[in-house]
This record gives sequence, C-alpha cells and structure tokens, in this order.
Amino acid sequence: MKEKKETDLGKDKLGMLLLKLALPAILAQIINVLYNMVDRMYIGHIPKAGPDALTGVGVTMPVIMAISAFAALVSMGGAPRASIMMGRKDHKQAEKILGNCTMMLIIMAVILTGVFLIWGGNILLIFGASEKTIGYALDYMKIYAMGTIFVQLALGLNAFINAQGFAKMGMLTVAIGAIINIILDFLFVKYLKWGVAGAGYATLIAQAISAIMIIYVLMKSEEAHQLIIKDIRFDVIRGENGLDLFTKVSVNYQNGIGTATCGLGVKSEGRLLVAGTRGYLIAEAPWWKTSYFEVHYENPLEVEKYSERFLGDGLRYEISDFLSMVNGRNSSEFKLTRSESVALADMMEQFLKAEKRERERSYENMGT
Repeated sequence: MKEKKETDLGKDKLGMLLLKLALPAILAQIINVLYNMVDRMYIGHIPKAGPDALTGVGVTMPVIMAISAFAALVSMGGAPRASIMMGRKDHKQAEKILGNCTMMLIIMAVILTGVFLIWGGNILLIFGASEKTIGYALDYMKIYAMGTIFVQLALGLNAFINAQGFAKMGMLTVAIGAIINIILDFLFVKYLKWGVAGAGYATLIAQAISAIMIIYVLMKSEEAHQLIIKDIRFDVIRGENGLDLFTKVSVNYQNGIGTATCGLGVKSEGRLLVAGTRGYLIAEAPWWKTSYFEVHYENPLEVEKYSERFLGDGLRYEISDFLSMVNGRNSSEFKLTRSESVALADMMEQFLKAEKRERERSYENMGT
C-alpha cells in the first residue's frame, strides 16, 4: 500500500494502538453481522412464504457460524504471528506465513464446500429444519456453501490487513461488501422476486467482491518492507576524457544511511562495514568475493567469526544470501526480493541521470 500507515505498531503508544486498532475491528464485526441480518429482513417480507422461509434461513445459522469459525482459526493464529515477524523485520517469513494461511483457507473451503453440498440436508435436519422449512434452508445453504471460498478468504485474510496497521482499510473492505449485499438483496429479493435464492446470491457476490478487495490490498501492501530510498548523492572525480576515476555514493534510506565507493584510477576501499546499535559487521576486501566475515560487539573481546559458502556465483545471489545471514536466518533462497531489485534498479537509474546532467553541463561549458 502506498498510502501512509494508519498506525505504527512499533512506535505508537499502547493506549492509542488499542483505540486505533480495536475500534475499526469492532465496527467491522458489527458490519459483518449485517450480511445475515439484511438477508433475513428481506426474506421475512416475502409474500406468503416469508415466515417459513425466514425460519429455514435461521436454521442455516450454525452452518454459517461454522464456516466463520474455521476462517477465524487461521486468522487468529496466522495474523499475530505474521505481525511478530514484521516487527523483527523478517518480512520473508511474514510472507510465508501469509501464503501458508491462504493455502490453508483454500483447502478448508474446498472441504467445507464438499461436506455441506453432500450432507447439507442431513445437517440441517439435525439443527431443527422441518419438512416445511428444509427446502428454503437447503436452497440458501447450497448457494452460501458455493461461496465458502470467498467467505474464508474475506474473513481469514482481513486480519492480515489489520496486522500491518491498516485497521481502517480492513474495516472498509468489510463495509463495502455489506453495502453491496444490501443493494443486491433489494434487487434480487424485492425487485426480481428470486426469494431465498436471491438472498443467497446477494451474499455470495458481496463476499466475493470483499475477498477480491482484500487480496488486492495485501498484494499491494509492500510499504512495510520496501527499501525506501529518500535521497542519493554521487560525488565523482573524472579524468580529462570524462571517464569516472573515482565515485562515492551516499544513500539516505528511511531508517538508515549507506555509502559506497568505487575507483578505476585509484585504490578504493574494498571492505564492507555494516554498523548497528550493538556493534558492527565487517567483511574484508574484496568483500564481494569473500566467504568470511566477523561480527564485533561493544566489548572488543566479543567477536563472532563466520565462514559461509554463499549460494551461486553471481553478485546478486551473494548479496541476497549475505543479507539473510545478517538478519539472523539461514535461508535457502537465493533470489533478491522484488523491492530489493526495484531499489537497485532505481539507484542505477538515478546514477545514469546524474551522469547525463553532468555531460550536459560539460557541453554547455565547452560551448561558452
């Protein structure tokens, strides 16, 4: 998500966090109740069949609650775990948790859909459906069961939006679905006279739209783990032919500062130094070829030494694997993330633009 975060889970005060996160979440749950409540309001006003149809739909409530409970099983366990990983800056692990939870929701949706479509009639009779109401209950439940995948994704993944600090966005995705359900209930039940089936289709379509919105938001929500570069400065010494002899790059990130030097005509510093709050990490020159590095702490006698064989021969693979080691995890992945690749490409693009501006200035000076 490109907009500014509503809350900073790592810096905001606990009391304010409770208000900012709890109130939208509570409102979202209240709004979610509107799905079944509005369906029942329209079904109850169906001429002649209203009372029996309303009773039949009421019998399906345990089925609806069961489907919601399975979604909560995943979201209540997965979202806090993903939030903890994001707090540790371990965004790859957070993305894995999200992916695993999504897959679990889909698997459970397929199983629940099969169970309710095959044994739905027997289940409804156990919950109290009669001969007069079983037809209405079965019509509504079969349609609702076909949309189980959307209910699971909408309810199960919404918590992951809240876990990133976007509680209002999470509430908005639920509210839009509820509003669409109200409009479609009027269209299908009252205007088109589709009866109980119309209420079921209205809920299915509304939940589908809500699920698509949530998936879209999660796919776009990379702000928390993008490498946000605020400013880049290039200091260059050129030869008479305009060739770069020495270049120093100063990079200001959102939460840090980095420098790099490279030289053709002079000897440039070839070691890598990463400074932190508890010490620093150093890889001796040439750092891009080394498999050895040290971690030095405030106590000069406390030094950790590592000798690792990085994956692949290319620089991009080694950088990715080296970063994985710095972040304290042995990852078997060797690809840079999308945000890391974009950041590298952006840095090169800014360097080329700076080179172009410098050449243009040189041509202007020669002309004068």
